[in-house]
Amino acid sequence: MIIYGSRMYGKKNLVQGFGECPHCGKYGKHRSYDGRKFGHVYFIPLFPLGKPARVMKECPHCNMGSHVPQTQVGVLYQRVEALMQPCVLAASEGRRMFIAPDDGGQQYNAPFLVEAVDLLYCAGFEQEIPELVGLLDNEPARYEHSIVKGTYAQLRGDASAAFEAYRLANEAEPGEVLPYVLMSEHQMRVGQPGPALALIERACELEPDDVQLLLAQAAPLEALGRFQDLAAVIDRAIDLAPQLGQDKNFMKLRKKFVKKAEKTGR
Repeated sequence: MIIYGSRMYGKKNLVQGFGECPHCGKYGKHRSYDGRKFGHVYFIPLFPLGKPARVMKECPHCNMGSHVPQTQVGVLYQRVEALMQPCVLAASEGRRMFIAPDDGGQQYNAPFLVEAVDLLYCAGFEQEIPELVGLLDNEPARYEHSIVKGTYAQLRGDASAAFEAYRLANEAEPGEVLPYVLMSEHQMRVGQPGPALALIERACELEPDDVQLLLAQAAPLEALGRFQDLAAVIDRAIDLAPQLGQDKNFMKLRKKFVKKAEKTGR
């Protein structure tokens, strides 16, 4: 039998990290690296099937990852660098939002920092992150400083340090949604659906019409066996976003939870 196929070869600049896979949804260790896909016979690389790329967050469960052409990695880095200066300045002045001067007036806030730290880490620029932490280490920027520290700790697999940083971010800005979401996700990962639900419900009180936040209640409600409440959350989501009612998979889930609610009386 001839063994043939394709895979990434020449892997270098390997970075190990932790996070949720955007493809299969599993949380765990992932890896990022430089490489190039080759066609192989008996696992001997014979001919290239693509250009050199940076593989970001390759998941060990589904083997999926994001492939960024090497020529674009520098472009992404420069983009993050360009946004970082106005971000740090705004945070140090106590402003939670900042405007990118060359981006048509686009506004950014703390979620940009989560994405920026994630990109710097997985793209192989981890050495830039401690400098960013230092730049934000002042009282007006305590919220952003905590978000960056938490994201960095999460990527390195230090979940307890990440949770404490998110708690401090919440303490600094209790009216911001992001820390509640991040703390809720942590509580679900450590098997605490009750506290996770309380946190995400608080986020929903701050932004009651946010469908994504509303649906974030689904996992803890299911874990707690509260199927009637889960069905009500789904119906509320459909009211806010009617297109969900046209999604067959979404409606199958609704039917499943309604049946469980009828069966359990919960």
